Amino acid sequence: VAAEKKATAEAFANAKAAAATAARHADDAKIQAVAAATARGDAKYEALMAEKRVSPLHPVFGTLLHDFGYKKVYAMPAVHLVSKDKVMVYEQQRAFRAERAEVIAAEKSKEASFSIPGVISIAEGIVPVKAEAGGAESGESARRTVSILDGQHRVGALKILLKNKVLTKGDQVLVEVFPDVDEKRAVDLFMEINSAQPIRFVDLPGVTTPDVKWMLEGAMQRLKEAHPAMFRPSPRCMIPTVNLDNMREELFTADVMTRFSITTEEGLAAWLSDINQGLAARSNEEWLATRPNRGRGSSVSTASYLKAINKARENDFFLGMDFTWLDI
Repeated sequence: VAAEKKATAEAFANAKAAAATAARHADDAKIQAVAAATARGDAKYEALMAEKRVSPLHPVFGTLLHDFGYKKVYAMPAVHLVSKDKVMVYEQQRAFRAERAEVIAAEKSKEASFSIPGVISIAEGIVPVKAEAGGAESGESARRTVSILDGQHRVGALKILLKNKVLTKGDQVLVEVFPDVDEKRAVDLFMEINSAQPIRFVDLPGVTTPDVKWMLEGAMQRLKEAHPAMFRPSPRCMIPTVNLDNMREELFTADVMTRFSITTEEGLAAWLSDINQGLAARSNEEWLATRPNRGRGSSVSTASYLKAINKARENDFFLGMDFTWLDI
């Protein structure tokens, strides 16, 4: 009996060991299969990237960091970026202000580690360029060029920093390059880049306290909720509509909170409501008589001005007719 039990135990142990060995072999096979599939995937990925890959070092733009398809991002040598032989300036760029470049250079020269905010936008293609940038005739569009769409003042600062040896030939700048840009595409890109709303003075760090910012924001949101049809996303909206951020900035620069001892969001909202009701009491003749000579409401025709007054009456919102009420 003892011998039978021993034999049974040995058989069970052997079967268990065999099962464990088989399981390990199965796991090994799975691991090998996964590894093979991964290797095949890596090979396909590398092959795909090889098809798309261009030389990472461009003779003008420098080191290619990433190709997004519609644009490429490079770490470009600063000496190339300031060279008028290599990079021109888009003809429709705003006027270059040397003093602005000097201010940027002065600030950057104080930094322990060089940095330029944002990215310089460049067009590569048949784009009209400024005559002073590389000798091309203004409006010339018959040959391919490399031109700055956005960032000319930062590039001007780079030139000063290189001249003063604050920067070296080895320093690089982040640029985005839009390929195959024609004149129409250049206009579209320039408008898109420059349509972004600039940061308001009130939003600059350290200009005022967070409490004041939130007081302004809260009061303006209340006003918008009460008169939603009179608020527009565009900062260039026509009277009597307003842009929330523009009006918030006007309130801040007029120092309304200090002048009228307003310390809460509710208090500011109530003050604005009182001003609005006071303006609502004006007759059309009074509006015409007090129409400002400059700023909002000054440039439209009398007919358009009266039409704006009617719209203000329909929506019971007069704060957007002009901002002279801030001067009380």
